[in-house]
Amino acid sequence: MGEPYLVDNDVVLKVAAYSLNDEILFCLTSNGAAPAIIGVGRFVVRRKAASKERFKRPDRVTAVAKSLLDELQVVEPTQSEVELAADLEAEARHLGGGFDVGEALLFAILLTRGSPALVTGDKRAIAAASDLDTASASGRIICLEQLVSCFARIIPPDQLRRKICSEPLTDRALSNCFACASVDVSELELSAVLAALESYIDHIRRRSGNLLMHNADVLALAS
Repeated sequence: MGEPYLVDNDVVLKVAAYSLNDEILFCLTSNGAAPAIIGVGRFVVRRKAASKERFKRPDRVTAVAKSLLDELQVVEPTQSEVELAADLEAEARHLGGGFDVGEALLFAILLTRGSPALVTGDKRAIAAASDLDTASASGRIICLEQLVSCFARIIPPDQLRRKICSEPLTDRALSNCFACASVDVSELELSAVLAALESYIDHIRRRSGNLLMHNADVLALAS
């Protein structure tokens, strides 16, 4: 069994909010290895899932998040990875960017192990990582919009839209891509959804150099 895909707290929380547990496991299970979250992230996700300000139905989000966390692997950083994460944080701050602790730890694990990719919803961390001298991370970052593009290949767009729009405040970019503010979406087509997601992905790619995985490789995860 190989190294797993790494996922950050933000991705786990939003996938749970949208009840897309089966889809993330389908896309990111690699060689029998379920995707992985760092141990402390489990507590962060559980706490944030209960937010009444963020979610319309926090009880449901909490229950779905618990179910997803039960399916994910847990990875713990080694001492050398903790030290590398601290160095990355310091260098990013020096360059005017920044990681939070969890993102820095995940990025350190990505650099030192054979994980296929880190899936993150933190655009600030992606931009900060692009300023660091980390050639080994090239093509090994997947943003949230790319992951949802993968989902769009395995679930009809109208069903995916219902899931995304059930919690419209969870992610504004995704709510825009799926026209959550519109009443009539009877003509919603996969091509339109993918084009909207691609617009956001292109914006992130322009800020992240060569860190993002090629879209074709991400979409291939749905096959």
